[in-house]
Amino acid sequence: GRLDGKLTDIHERTGRKVALIGHSRGAHFAKALANRRPEMVAGAISLGAGLDTPFDISLPTKAAVAAARAAQAPRRKEGCFTERCGCPFSRHYAGPFPGDVPLTSIYSRGDGVVWWEACIVPYATNVEVTGSHVGLAFNRKAYRAVAEALAAMRG
Repeated sequence: GRLDGKLTDIHERTGRKVALIGHSRGAHFAKALANRRPEMVAGAISLGAGLDTPFDISLPTKAAVAAARAAQAPRRKEGCFTERCGCPFSRHYAGPFPGDVPLTSIYSRGDGVVWWEACIVPYATNVEVTGSHVGLAFNRKAYRAVAEALAAMRG
């Protein structure tokens, strides 16, 4: 909800569509926002995120997710933070990506956290770079791909 409000605020203040860039789970939010508010989104860029399968992650990461899920159990709805979740975020994330919103998925075969195959989807421009999962946020090759995607949105 807060991200939706921020997107709306930026869109209304500027009178322009907004480019969304997200790394890992942040890219899941960017995808869901683009699905929910395509009229406000110029394009979305994902760095190291499974775009159709959010839990295609390494075994150590799955263990960390399970621990977080257990710690949050008293405060969350049944199925939340799982593939069975039916909240609005999950519905928008899983919904069809809008055909008029460009999506770029930047991934690395050396990710180590997210299975790189999960980052490749037919409705995105898929760009492979070298590096680690956390390193994607600081990777010059990833930055070049981000710059090219942003330039294409302006075009």
